[in-house]
Amino acid sequence: MHDSQFDGRGAWRGADFASPEDWTYRPSPSAWAELDSAMRIALDSGRPIHSLAIADFPAPSFASAGAALRKDVESGRGFVVIRGLPIERYRDEEAAILYWGIATHLGTPIPQNAKDEYLFSVRDEG
Repeated sequence: MHDSQFDGRGAWRGADFASPEDWTYRPSPSAWAELDSAMRIALDSGRPIHSLAIADFPAPSFASAGAALRKDVESGRGFVVIRGLPIERYRDEEAAILYWGIATHLGTPIPQNAKDEYLFSVRDEG
């Protein structure tokens, strides 16, 4: 149990944000195009998704923003919502690789459970 006051940029309350735009990032169309291209190359490689690294997702239009977002997630507010991905264009496998590519710019993926699973699909089934 944490028994002292928690301070810093990561110690926030919902009221600290004026609107959802405060935690939202929208990549430029050129960044989406670069990430899409990298995803297609990665898909064609046939490599397992967990073997893909940031070098497999060159996206000059996203690189500096990705680094800033990574810093904010690690030592700032602790989260970001990335919007604007035209998800309807992608099959599930393509979307997973694209999400993975974005994630490689934000940090080092680690397993999410004891089965060493890295990526999950969450859907609102109504």
